[in-house]
Amino acid sequence: MAGEITIRLAGVADLDRVLQIEQQAPAAAHWTRAVYEAIVLAEAGANPQRVLFVAESAGEIAGFAVARAVLTDCDLENIAVAKASLRSGVGRALLLRVCDWARDVGASELDAEVRASNAAALGLYLVAGFVEVGARSSYYSAPTEDARLLKLHL
Repeated sequence: MAGEITIRLAGVADLDRVLQIEQQAPAAAHWTRAVYEAIVLAEAGANPQRVLFVAESAGEIAGFAVARAVLTDCDLENIAVAKASLRSGVGRALLLRVCDWARDVGASELDAEVRASNAAALGLYLVAGFVEVGARSSYYSAPTEDARLLKLHL
């Protein structure tokens, strides 16, 4: 999928596609529709502390990212790109939008965890300026796997 990528806040009408993408991305965190719905509904507030962004390309949702801000820290909680859109810049565009949002809400750091085997995601984060700051043993399940902990100073 090539072309312009637009990043926007998700709406309830986007959740079916978000869940489709999530289910096709084994490295993504897998949450219920109710979790995503709660995020979208909370975004309607004046200053959301948790957001769900979607990336649109060629007229359809090609990926999504979820982030949460707590005081001066922000966590990238989930990011996934549709299989047809891998390596097309969607993940990078989502990550840059999360960084902008984190700065806008006053965060000075953005944290992320990535499966040790997820070389594509690790590469994306490192190119964006993240540094590895640690690891968590057996952090992920299905399959059990270590997490690499990353941090970006905003």
